[in-house]
Amino acid sequence: MSKDATALASRHSALNNRASEKSASVAQGVNTENALTVPTLAVPQLNNLAAAACIRSDYAADDLRDAAIAAGYALFEAEMKGIKGKKNLLNALAQAAQYPDEFGENWDALVDVLCDFSWHPAPGYVFLLRNVSPTLGLSVNDREIAQDIFDDTVVYWRQRNKPFWIFLL
Repeated sequence: MSKDATALASRHSALNNRASEKSASVAQGVNTENALTVPTLAVPQLNNLAAAACIRSDYAADDLRDAAIAAGYALFEAEMKGIKGKKNLLNALAQAAQYPDEFGENWDALVDVLCDFSWHPAPGYVFLLRNVSPTLGLSVNDREIAQDIFDDTVVYWRQRNKPFWIFLL
């Protein structure tokens, strides 16, 4: 695992602790819900490195697919309807991106594969997650961890001058 991926994995261990604290707040009736609220792009300018993000989008999957193909990016699509729980989310992402067989089905393994596409080199990466529920089918804790992993992965690839997009459709 690269030094950057190791640092990212360490950050996610800390997120697990923070998520547990957040769970206690929820149990006490404190509203911590912020179900993946992110801005939407006016136009999917996939080559705009600074705009790359994990975003909820109203764009048609066909339009995004065509833009990704035209840009020469690796395109991964996952059907998210009915996804419930961390394991199902991880399996859907693994199947869509054809992760290596050694994928460990845990948050650290997700960080590892999202930060190492040596098995699928491309000038940029686009994930289309179709029929995503507002909660991704996850608990508050897991949803926050997943969102942080997605956001950190965008930054990781931006630092390597490669756009990385996740469109929640």
